Amino acid sequence: MRITKRGHACLDLDVRGTRVVIDPGAYSRVPETTGVDALVLTHAHADHADPVLVRQILLDSPAAVLFALDGTVAALSEVVSATGAEVDTVKPGDAAALGATVLAFTGGRHAPVHRDIDSGSNVGVLVDGTLYHPGDSFTLPDRRVPVLATPVGGPWLKLGEVLDFVAEVQPGRVLPIHDAFLSDVGMRSTSARLEQVASEHGGRLLALVDGESVEV
Repeated sequence: MRITKRGHACLDLDVRGTRVVIDPGAYSRVPETTGVDALVLTHAHADHADPVLVRQILLDSPAAVLFALDGTVAALSEVVSATGAEVDTVKPGDAAALGATVLAFTGGRHAPVHRDIDSGSNVGVLVDGTLYHPGDSFTLPDRRVPVLATPVGGPWLKLGEVLDFVAEVQPGRVLPIHDAFLSDVGMRSTSARLEQVASEHGGRLLALVDGESVEV
């Protein structure tokens, strides 16, 4: 698997020739919008599903399948209608195959921001048994995963929860995402603590800057 970070929570994956893009949002940049096979949206918030970018991907990649919760599809109904995209509405517990690549979905709810705010639904995705992207949640995968893409900044989390999440999952590699809200100073501090916790549980930090790729 080749992983490219595309800004904030967006990851661009090449899995043996199948291209999977997860959560292209308002803080993301996807320079090549053709050749996408699967577009996965964990939820409908704009920092994960920017209507303009989603529309561009679906128009430029007409064979792409959109995988999302029914509520997310409904929120983007104008985009879906305008592009004529194939849609696979998913829910936690579902699995879908795209060629030889398997997408397994988890979760159900967005992590709470405040008791008086309904943050909505959310689904995590495990791609080919290798990379787990939880969306905006700390829902645990059902197995130890080689790569955990963990959110590190936002109004719904605190660093202690991030570190607990990494300690519970015990991944081989920890890839920080959801980082557009952090300053350079905050990111350095967060990365140092992530690296410490990851190493204590037999893993290591996999820190990518936007546009950078790695093979796993």
